Amino acid sequence: MGIVVGVGSVVGSGDETQFGVQVAATVAVAVAFGPVRRRAQRWANRVVYGERATPYEVLARFSHRAAEASDDELLARIPRLIVDGTGALEATLWVRSGERFRAAATWPESAGRSDIPGVDSFDDPEAHYSLPVFHDGELLGGLSLVKTGGETLPPAEEQLLADLASGMGLALRNATLTSQLRNQVEELEASRERILAVADEARRALEHDLDSGPQQQLVALKVMLGPTRKQAAQAGATKTAEILAQLETAAGEAIRAVRDFSGGVYPPLLEAEGLAVAIAQQTQKAAVPVTVEADGIGRYTREVEAAVYFTILEALQNVAKYAEASTVSVTLRHVEEELSFEVTDNGRGFDPTTVAARSGLANMADRLDAVGGAWKLESAPGSGTTVAGRVPIGDRVSV
Repeated sequence: MGIVVGVGSVVGSGDETQFGVQVAATVAVAVAFGPVRRRAQRWANRVVYGERATPYEVLARFSHRAAEASDDELLARIPRLIVDGTGALEATLWVRSGERFRAAATWPESAGRSDIPGVDSFDDPEAHYSLPVFHDGELLGGLSLVKTGGETLPPAEEQLLADLASGMGLALRNATLTSQLRNQVEELEASRERILAVADEARRALEHDLDSGPQQQLVALKVMLGPTRKQAAQAGATKTAEILAQLETAAGEAIRAVRDFSGGVYPPLLEAEGLAVAIAQQTQKAAVPVTVEADGIGRYTREVEAAVYFTILEALQNVAKYAEASTVSVTLRHVEEELSFEVTDNGRGFDPTTVAARSGLANMADRLDAVGGAWKLESAPGSGTTVAGRVPIGDRVSV
């Protein structure tokens, strides 16, 4: 007002001239007042808060990051926001875990904190100020900070912590649920790996029992039938020799049947020679001609080889049952840190979206997922079917 009136009186006494000059001076003052006010505000904040952020700036950062960051990232930044807004030496975010509170995030990060016991209330005995964090009336965690010696927490900073605590309750709830879900997923994956490992071990034990039990007994029986048949023939017991010959043939067929069955349970060739040899040997029994290309692959850990082997076998069985194919190809490749395979047939194909998932497809998915792999199915009516999969190898290479 002083500038406007003073400029008008200096310029002249004409009403129109004075009025125009006063309007121009008013506009100039209004334009200049914004930057001056902002500088004055920063100076005042520096006097009151020092070099740290104002409570308003802290809340603004919290709101901005809450809209952009995930719950875990947001909670990890809370202690630093508190230190910036209060000038504290140390700030810690606590999360309730059973009957204790564990330090989920601390600033500075070098500050290590031990767990705090507590069930119905939160209090950090090593801090100068503690504040519980609730959501829907449930105590989920807390905030604590350590100030310089003798410094109290002013009302503005107390309100800042209260606002942060009320705003982060939902984020803390979501982070807790996410952590619980992640633990359940890890437990489920570990359980599935154990189930598959037990199943494979049972397969190997059954194959060993068949080899050392019924198969050996049938071999011994066949060995005994041969000389007996020859003696009967030499003694002129023609009918007896014929019956013994039939029994010898039946024993040989039984031996082959037991070997085929035990090989399907868990082939010893897979254990001894690896994927390429075991799959090539298995495809020789297929009713449809199968070509196998496995150049460049080596030996891998037992769980990887078992997962890929039985997945390919499942795909070949599906071809025999449903595809009506005349040729099938199996391709295995080891590229960089990944073992991949494809089983392709020239059968009638189908529309995958119209066919319910069979147990065989679920078995393939479970086996590959248990070793960190993945698979996909590509098919169309009249265009055949391709089952492709991949398994990350990393250090799971057997030498």
